[in-house]
Amino acid sequence: MTDLPSVERIVNSVTGFAGMVVQTGTLVFGATGDVPVDEAVRDLGPLFADVLADGFTGRRWLLDQIDGFLAERPRGYLWVEGDAGVGKTALAAHLVRERGWAGHFSRLTRGGSARVALRNLAGQLAREHGLAPGGLLPGRWCTPEGFETLLARITPPLVLVVDGADEAEQVPGAQPWGLPMELPPGVFVVGTYRTGSPPPRSTPPSTVLRLASGDPRNVADVASHVARVQPDVAEELVIRCGGVWVYLRYVLNEIRQGVRSVTDPLPADLSRYYVDNLESWSREADWSDALLPLVSSLAIAGEPLSARQLAALSDVDEVWCASTATGRCGRFSVPSTGRPGVVSRCITPVCGSSSLACAPATRVPSRTGSGGTR
Repeated sequence: MTDLPSVERIVNSVTGFAGMVVQTGTLVFGATGDVPVDEAVRDLGPLFADVLADGFTGRRWLLDQIDGFLAERPRGYLWVEGDAGVGKTALAAHLVRERGWAGHFSRLTRGGSARVALRNLAGQLAREHGLAPGGLLPGRWCTPEGFETLLARITPPLVLVVDGADEAEQVPGAQPWGLPMELPPGVFVVGTYRTGSPPPRSTPPSTVLRLASGDPRNVADVASHVARVQPDVAEELVIRCGGVWVYLRYVLNEIRQGVRSVTDPLPADLSRYYVDNLESWSREADWSDALLPLVSSLAIAGEPLSARQLAALSDVDEVWCASTATGRCGRFSVPSTGRPGVVSRCITPVCGSSSLACAPATRVPSRTGSGGTR
């Protein structure tokens, strides 16, 4: 008689970590929790198209420091720390696209999940190094313990890129996304995080490079970029953006779309840019019953939201919400890849200075007919 599996084995099997599957009380032996590599690996094309739309300029000083760390150290973590909007994601995307390194980004749908991140990275590595016979990725490699084993199987040097560690799931005893505290020899991780939210201290060697908007090297990169893509407003735009790349992105997109003329006065800084938009929207017919609730929800949430979640919080129609959040309100949100979703980060500092985005709780009619208190 076959011994019944322990409770631990059953729990593991349900999560896909062990060698069996439990379905409606029936034990099915031989299943491994494997997933097709094509399902595990996330499509980074839309992300590249978004953050590298105008190409990649400068950053030689950062790239040289990264290359120096990789050349001089036997293994380790190199973190790039910076405030929102200074180009951390663009740097990570450039490294993945141009150097062919495996990469993961928190702004992907459910990108903060350790399970999603390890599946994505393990799938890329298995595909690149021929470790997925039959196109199947062993489920155990998508766990913190199994992923560490996978890294040890690959001939070094090996470099992984991870972006947005401040938004990643924290696994006890591990780095963000469940990455190992101690990397195998010849394995490196180049990661980014927002200032003020550093990852746990890892086993040496490790280092942190700080990317500040006011750093003269960053300002010089901004100047070179603007001179290349929009030379007719280069000087004033460089001054106004204050080294914040997301400001450039918004203004340059508006100029291309005809929303803003090159002769129009530029906002004094990024906060003024946001406030100008809010003040303009406040004069529109759908401000009180739709736009204000939506923008307020974006400001308060502070985490990735699906269109359905955002619509429920704002008490507005989901279809309208999905198109508006990534369209008209796109400058206040970051579209996720794969399904409608947003990350409400940039608007939050503005709400402290703009009464438009911080209205008192009121009863507001929804576009679906029901009301809600805010």
